[in-house]
Amino acid sequence: MHVLPFKTSSSHAKEILELVHTDVWGPALVTSPLGFKYYVHFLDDFSRFTWIYPLKQKSDTTQAFTQFKNMAEYMFNKRIKTIQCDGGGEYKIVQNHAIKAGIQFRMSCPYTSQQNGRAERKHKHITEFGLTLLAQAKMPLHYWWEAFSTTVYLINRLPSLVTQNESPYSLLFRKEPDYSSLKPFGCACYPCLKPYNQHKLQFHTTRCVFLGYSNSHKGYKCINSHGRIFTSRHVVFNEEHFPFHDGFLNTRSSLKTLTESPSVSFSLPTTGNSHIGEATSSNDNNPDVEQEPANPTGSRDQDTNDPTETVAEALQHLVEPSRTINTHWTRSKVGIHKPKQPYVGLAETCIDEKEPENWKEAMDNEYQALMSNQTWVLVPYQGQENIIDSKWVFKTKYKADGTIERRKARLVAKVFQQTIELDYEETFSPVVKANTVRITLSIAVHLNWEVKQLDINNAFLNGYLKETVFMHQPEGFVDSIKPEHVCKLSKAVYGLKQAPRAWFDSLKNALLSRGFTNTKSDSSLFTLRGTYHITFLLIYVDDIIVTGNNTKFLESFITQLNVVFSLKDLGLLHYFLGIEVQRDASGMYLKQSKYIGDILRKFKMENASSCPKPMVTGKQFTAEGEK
Repeated sequence: MHVLPFKTSSSHAKEILELVHTDVWGPALVTSPLGFKYYVHFLDDFSRFTWIYPLKQKSDTTQAFTQFKNMAEYMFNKRIKTIQCDGGGEYKIVQNHAIKAGIQFRMSCPYTSQQNGRAERKHKHITEFGLTLLAQAKMPLHYWWEAFSTTVYLINRLPSLVTQNESPYSLLFRKEPDYSSLKPFGCACYPCLKPYNQHKLQFHTTRCVFLGYSNSHKGYKCINSHGRIFTSRHVVFNEEHFPFHDGFLNTRSSLKTLTESPSVSFSLPTTGNSHIGEATSSNDNNPDVEQEPANPTGSRDQDTNDPTETVAEALQHLVEPSRTINTHWTRSKVGIHKPKQPYVGLAETCIDEKEPENWKEAMDNEYQALMSNQTWVLVPYQGQENIIDSKWVFKTKYKADGTIERRKARLVAKVFQQTIELDYEETFSPVVKANTVRITLSIAVHLNWEVKQLDINNAFLNGYLKETVFMHQPEGFVDSIKPEHVCKLSKAVYGLKQAPRAWFDSLKNALLSRGFTNTKSDSSLFTLRGTYHITFLLIYVDDIIVTGNNTKFLESFITQLNVVFSLKDLGLLHYFLGIEVQRDASGMYLKQSKYIGDILRKFKMENASSCPKPMVTGKQFTAEGEK
C-alpha cells in the first residue's frame, strides 16, 4: 500500500477568523537570549495575516492560544469558527479550550502534515526569510526569535500573489500599511537613552543594533554592545552600517545575560499593528561617536605684525579643548560633505565594450602602483588562513566644472570576509572638522597666506598593516608561474577595514618626524612653527590643505612630502570636500553650485520651480507629524 496523492485544496475562507491555521516550530538549535526554543504561529486563512508567539516549551502553546483568541476576537469583534492544526500533543489542552468556546477543532491525520499544509509552508516562509535577515546582518543564530518576529512583521505588510497583490495587513485592517518606518534588520541605530539614564552625566545615546519592531510599544527595539535591549520611538538609523560585521557584542558580555530594559511608554493602539512614528534616519558610513569642542570664538590682535603671535591668538580655542562637548559623527563631520563619486563594478565583458582602452589602462596603472609600493608578497596557501577576495571597481573623476578629469580603476578588498581580532582590530580614523577648516581659511585670508591643495596618490596603499592578512590574487593579474599562491599583505589595500587608520598613522608619523605638532582639539590639524615660518596642514583622508606665511617653505615641504608619498600638487585651493573656492583681492568666496546641481539631478528636481525660502512657513508640527 502506497501513500495516496493529495489533491490541491481550493477552499478559502470568506471572512476574517473563519478559519485559523496553527502549528508549533522547534526546538531551535540554539536558545534565544531570552530563553525561547519554540514559536507558535496563527494564520488567518482569509487575509493570510500571521501572528507569532515565542515559547520556552511546547506546553506554553495553550497560554499563547488563549492570548491570541482573546486579542483577535476582541479586536475584530468576531468569533474564531475553526482551528486547523496537526496532531501534536501540545494541542490537546488547546482542543479542550476550543471545544468549550464553541470552536470547531480540526486535526491532521497522524504523520500527514500535508493536511496542515498552509501552516507548514508558513514555517518555511518565516525561517528562510528570518535566516536571510540574520545572514545579511551577520548576526549570531541566538537572535533567531528577533529575526523571525521581524520577518512576520514584514511578511504581513508585503503584497503577495496569493492575495491578488494585496498585503495581509491591508486585507485585515482595510487600509494600506505605512512603509516609511521600515528599517534594515541588524543595522546600526542610536536610540534616545535619556529615559534610561540614572544621572545627568550619562550619554544620551550609544551605538546599538536594530532588533526589530516592538509588539507592545510604538517604537523600535535596539540592543547595545553589552546585551541590553532598549525600546524607543526616537531612534536615528545608519542603514548602511551593520555593527555585527565588525564584531559588535562586548566579549565580556554573554548572550545568556542579555536583558530587556523597561521600555519607554509609547503604547500601541488596541490593534497592536499601528505604524511606528516617523524617525530620523542617517546615512553616515561610520557612526562611532567622538567628542568635539564647541565652536571656537577667539579674537585677533589687529595691530601685531608678528604672524606667530597673531595665529596663536586666533587658534587659542583650537589648541585648548573647550569645556562644552557635543557628540558628532567621525566620518561625515557636521557641516562637512565630501561628495562620493560612486565606484561602479564592471564585468570584464562590459569593460571590453565600453571604452576598453581607458579602463584597461586604469587597471594596469593601479596594478603597477600596487607592485611598486610592495603591497604584498606571494606565498603558498597553507589551507588554514582566512583568505579574503578582491574586486575591481571603476569610477570617473570630474573637475569642479563637471568635465571629466580622468578614469580610475581600484582594487578593493571584500571586507565582509574579514574577522575581527584575526584580520583587523582598530578601524577608527579621524578627519578634519568643519570648524577647523573654516577658522584656518579665515586666518589665511586675514593674513594673506597662500592656501594650497594636495592629493595623495593611492593613499591607503601607504598604510602599514599590523595584522597578518591574506588575499587572493586580483582578477586579471594572476601570476602564471604561481597561480595557486596567495597575497600576504604588507600594506593596506582599499576596502580593508583598517586601511583608513593605517594610512592616517603613516601620514601622522611622517609629519611628526618632520617637526609638526598634532593639535589636541583636532587630531587632523598639524602645525609647524619655525623662526621665520608657520605652517598649518589639514587632512581629510587623502585630501590635504596646507597654508602658511612662507611660500618658499611651503614649496620645499611639498617637495619633501612627495618623496615619502606620491602626491599631486593641485596648486591653489579651488575645490575641497564639494566646496568650490574662489579668491581675489577682496577675500575668499565659497560656493557649492556643483554639489547642489548634483543633488537636484540625483532626485530629478533640476527643473523644479525655485523657492525664495528653504522651508514653507506657517506649518505646525507635533510629535506625531505635520498638522
